[in-house]
Amino acid sequence: GNKTKRNNIRTAILKKLAQEPRLAGLVHRGDLGRGLNYQRAVRGQPNFLVYDGGERGFLERPSASGVVSVGANLLPQEWRTITLSSLNLDDSHPDQAGRFRHLWESGQRVRTLQKYYDHAPARIIPAVLAAWKLVQKNGQTLTPEDQKAIERILEHAPEP
Repeated sequence: GNKTKRNNIRTAILKKLAQEPRLAGLVHRGDLGRGLNYQRAVRGQPNFLVYDGGERGFLERPSASGVVSVGANLLPQEWRTITLSSLNLDDSHPDQAGRFRHLWESGQRVRTLQKYYDHAPARIIPAVLAAWKLVQKNGQTLTPEDQKAIERILEHAPEP
């Protein structure tokens, strides 16, 4: 069959892609070293960003570009706090101690919910949004593990 030679974009190709004005960025899922290589390759293009594609990695090592987050649908304010902090745009807490405490609390709430939906976000997030009556039920079959995760999320997340 057809074998793929590479799983990653070569940095030389990424540099050329970053010059294309119709492209705003790249969603990167993978190891930190490769992500840093991508960041270096595009640093001359301020309108092209390399976004983290995984919440868990971003929560452990926030990037300077941001993250593509499905969990932001559940805790938008907490994700906003964390993302603004990683981008150094959070000036809502002039005192450092208050800022770090607020950031830590937001991170704890996000991590708690993230561990519940991480095994199947495409099934669980829409089901939670449907329980909040924000979207219609999509008819996906949920496993018992999914049902338990949804119940836990509904217990921990404030209804919008």
